[in-house]
Order: sequence, then structure tokens, then C-alpha cells
Amino acid sequence: MKPSKTNWTLVVAALSALTGTVSIIDSVGAADEEQVVRPSGEITAADRQYWAYQPVRSPSVPPVKNDIWCHSPVDHFVLARLEANHFVPVEPAERRVLIRRATFDLTGLPPDPADVDHFVSDRSPDAYDRLLDRLLASPHGGPHIARRWLDVARYAEDVRPANFQHEKLPLAYLYRDWVIESFNADLPYDRFVTMQIAGDLLEQSGNDGLIALGFFTVGPVYGSDGGNKDSVIRAAAETLDDKVDVLSRGFLGLTVSCARCHDHKFDPIPIEDYYSLAGPLKNTEFGVEVPLVSESEVQVYKQAQESIEALQERLKKARDQVADRQTIEQMEADLIRMQANAPAIYPRAYSVVDQDNQDMSVALRGNPQNPGSLVPRRMLRILAGDNPVAFTQGSGRLELAHAVANADNPLTSRVMANRIWQQHFGQGIVTTPDNFGRLGARPTHPELIDWLAHKFVEGDWSVKRLHREIMSSATYCLSSRIDEHNGQLDGDNKFLWRMNRRRLDVESWRDAVLSVAGTLDTSLETPANGDLLTNDRRTIFSHLSRHSKTASDKFLRTFDFPDANISNSQRVVTTVPQQQLFVMNDQFMVDQARAFAQRLSGISENVDQRIDEAFMLAYGRQPAHVERTFIRQFLSNDAQENTVFSKWEQIAQVILGSNEFMYLE
Repeated sequence: MKPSKTNWTLVVAALSALTGTVSIIDSVGAADEEQVVRPSGEITAADRQYWAYQPVRSPSVPPVKNDIWCHSPVDHFVLARLEANHFVPVEPAERRVLIRRATFDLTGLPPDPADVDHFVSDRSPDAYDRLLDRLLASPHGGPHIARRWLDVARYAEDVRPANFQHEKLPLAYLYRDWVIESFNADLPYDRFVTMQIAGDLLEQSGNDGLIALGFFTVGPVYGSDGGNKDSVIRAAAETLDDKVDVLSRGFLGLTVSCARCHDHKFDPIPIEDYYSLAGPLKNTEFGVEVPLVSESEVQVYKQAQESIEALQERLKKARDQVADRQTIEQMEADLIRMQANAPAIYPRAYSVVDQDNQDMSVALRGNPQNPGSLVPRRMLRILAGDNPVAFTQGSGRLELAHAVANADNPLTSRVMANRIWQQHFGQGIVTTPDNFGRLGARPTHPELIDWLAHKFVEGDWSVKRLHREIMSSATYCLSSRIDEHNGQLDGDNKFLWRMNRRRLDVESWRDAVLSVAGTLDTSLETPANGDLLTNDRRTIFSHLSRHSKTASDKFLRTFDFPDANISNSQRVVTTVPQQQLFVMNDQFMVDQARAFAQRLSGISENVDQRIDEAFMLAYGRQPAHVERTFIRQFLSNDAQENTVFSKWEQIAQVILGSNEFMYLE
């Protein structure tokens, strides 16, 4: 029989007293011991006491015994928990490990060997601070940080509207580039949020405000099955639900879509609140191509096209009436000239247009053809109080955007602070980054997530400042060594006594392969660039499809790239044979290994210098004696000659395919 929570606590206390240790089971990040289905949709006082709905506070920095270990307030929160549970953090990471970790974390690329050498030899107190300054200012950071957000925004460059046919979205890349530019420019996060919900309605947002709405417009579109009325209505409801889902999980960390057919079974989100949130989106037409130029420029283009169409019509009539040859030839020449001189189509973007200002009826049991009571457009009551202000301006999107991005909203800052922490440690303080509700995990360090969220808002919602705050901590700078005592008690490292060893995501790994091979093109701001197995651009700039049968998408899926049909906040990390088979056999790896070998051959004729450079480029370190000896022996062994693949090319492929290259310590 399962003990009650009270008895379980007594058991833990007794075991701790007997062994002098502490159990992790009842102390870190656990959800409620029993998940009880809510009896009704009524929001109670107890619901409002749940940690995620409490106002973000600025907790006092806790005192610690080993104060000298702490580099920042972050460390006080971490060390206080470590000391309370009799853990000692491991030693700091070696400087070469730290610069590789920091460079990949902020740019998604390996550090240059010269930068590694400089950092390792620079013993000035502010050396690490200056490293962070340089990395945070790098334009290469935008593509890397943006890719995490594009997972959340379920970004892709095609949709499947009907009949399983994938329709390309050739202008989708504008949203991707806007996200990159926003992170590079450190656009305040509250503005970043507001623009993606209602950028078209914001003053002084310009074209960026239209493009930012790609958050909604480049998402999936559900097509009707056969085009009959019932099917069309259901498809529209599914498409609307996708937008509610990405908004609520992406910005608020709540699974609001679970209240589409009935009151949420676990969280205080009545079905009425789902339709209150959906109302502003229902009033909006998505996927509209809007011009990014003045109306006069649009008219110049349209008039030229109208003239061309009129001439084409006259030419058709002339041919049908068998007019004289000279007249037809003159008209054909005029048409060619007009087409050649006509202005190119003006720049456009996928955006939205307000089309209504109506409240929405509850769909009973989720059936849009079975309407219930009409509910006002407004913010979720668990966040805005029992009587939230109704949205009445146009569609209601602008008011919704302000409610989501409001500093008093207890979730928006917490959710993003948690996402930023997750980027550096592999797991968030809340390990379910898009679910802060009852079925989600509890924060491992509740006071720390509030301190970070408060610091985030206090620092003008600056993403870069929060990256710096986290990366400046001694906690971030720890080595990844496993301590036997700590590991037995906290194998998952929830107390953060060491840095987690992490595998590079597929984009960083592929970009690093190209970078080390000397073939990477790091230029920014272009449309999607074909097959990523044959082009040399950063992975984020390749065409991304929701149709997983292309070679590029098969490669991405092999290395755990998420499904772009749904919002993704945390990638699953798998280890399967297909990954190593790709490394060993795919033509992409063969080509990059040859390029890497060619790069090394241009460095020096000296074997040792080539080996040193290969290891510095790939690993940021010098080879160990045993590694150098093995490579030299391999190079001198004529029996291992390969007529297809040179020895240096084989060495290059082994280095590029190694675990050390693919993982961050």
C-alpha cells in the first residue's frame, strides 16, 4: 500500500537520520504526489495559491557558508541548496572547456584556435567577462538563439492545406530573419512578444510588425476533407486551436488547448477561458500577403500588370481573328518589351488582417456546430483575476498582446527565464518548459526562477543580460566531472553540483562540421537555401519542410530535429544506429572530411603541426601523447593504405565523427 504523504515524509526523515544522507525523492522538482482531476471549472482560492500563478517576487539572496565560491547571486541560490543537502560542487571547468562551452552556447559554432589560446593564456580577472562581451556581440549568435525560438513557433516553409499536398511558403524566411535580427539586436522580450501577437496594430512597428506575425502565419494549416461544409468548419477549428496552443504554451507555459472541449482536467482553465482567448484570433484573417512598400509603389506594379494583361488579351483576339502578320508581330514585340520593362513585384510578407470584432461562443464538447454561451474576449482568469477587463478594440489582439507581455503577468517572464536557463544547462529549472501547470514539473530552485524572472523584467526584458547573468555564475563554469558521492544521491544533477554534459543539437553539429572543414558560409539574411546536405550555409538557412521525405528533413529527423507541425520546447535526445551510420557513410561526411584534410594540408608539411591544428580546430585542445602516437603510427603504416580515401581524409572523418566533437563538456 502506498504511504500517505505524511508517512512518506516520516520515512524519508528516518532514513536520512540513519544514513546521514538525504533523499532526493521528496525534495527536488517533484510534481504533486497525486494528480487529482478537478471537480469543476470553478477557480478556487487554493488554485490561486499554486506557485506559477503567484506574482513574481524578488527573493533575498540566501546566505551560504562558502561565500567565496559564489561569483553571482545565482550561485547563492544554488549553493544554499547544495549545502543544505550536504553536497559539494565539483571543481571549475578547464579554461579550454569553458570557452568551447560558452562559444557553442552563444553562437552555435566552435571557437577559433587562436581565441582558445588567447583565453587560456589570459589570466586577467576580467578575461571571462570580456569573452562574454565578445560572444554576446557576435552576429553569429542570432541564428543560434533564434533556432530555439523557431522550435517553439513551429516554423517551416510549407503547409499542407488540403489533399495532402504541401504548398510552399516562399516568404516564410522573412519571419525567420526577423527572429534572428531581434535576438542579435536584443529586442526587449516584451516587445518581441507583443509584435508576434499584434505587430500590425502597434504604432511605429513598420514592416517588422507585419513580418513578426509569422509566429502565427507560417504555422500549420488544416485542410478540409473533401470541401464539404462540416469538414471546412472542423478544419478551421483545428487551425484556430493550433494558434491558441502555440500562444499559450509558447508565451505562458500553459496547455490551454486542453480546455477546448471541456474544463481543463488539472489546471484552473474553464472551457469559457479557452474561447475568451481564442476570440481575438477568430476575428483575425491569417496568411494574408501584405505589401512592405507604399501604396503608390503597389499601384505602379499593378498598372504595369494591367497594361500587360490588356495587351495579351488584344493579342489573343488578333490571333483568333487571323489579323495580318505584321500587326501580330508588332504586338508580340510590344508585349516582350513591356514585360521586360515592367517593375518586379513589390516586397511582401505573410501577415494578418483584423476581419471582425465579435465575441466567441463556447463550442460544446469542442463541436463548433454546437454553440453554447457567448463569452467575452479577455485574458485567462487565473492570471487576470475573477473579472478581467474585456477586449473591445477591433479583434482584441492588441489588448491580448499587452496582457500576455504585461510585467505583472506571473508567467511570461518566468517561462522565458526558464527557457534561457534551459539553453545553458540542457534542462530548465522547470523541466517541462511549456507546461507550468499541475501536470508539469515543479521548479528545482523556486526562489532562483523568481529571482531570474524579476531580474529579467528589471533589466528591460533584455535576453542578452539574462544570458550574461547565468553564464557569469560559478554554477555555469563548473566541470562536468561526475562525483561518486553526489552521483549516488542525485544522479540527475537536479541540485546542479556539476555541469551537465550535453550533445550538440543537429544544427550546431552540422555547422561545426562545416566550420572545422573550412567550408561554412556564415552570411545572413537570404531566402531558404536548398538541400542542407549540399549547401554550405548555416543549417537555419536551409529550406525546412513539414514534409519529412526530403533528404534534408530525413537527416534532421535522424538527429532529433523536432516536428514542425507542433510547438516544441524541448528536444528529445536519442542515440540510434542511423546516426553513426550517417557519420561513417554519408557523402556529406565524406565531402567534409576531404575538405578538412585539404585545409590541414595547407597549414604545414609537418605532421605534428597538422595533428595539433586538427585537434585545436575540432576540440579546442592539444592531442594527448597517446593520440598523437596512434595517428603517427597510422600514417606510417603502408598496409592501411586506402586508394579511395587518403589517410589524412580518414583521420579527418574520425575526428569529425567522434563523440568529443559532438558533445559539450
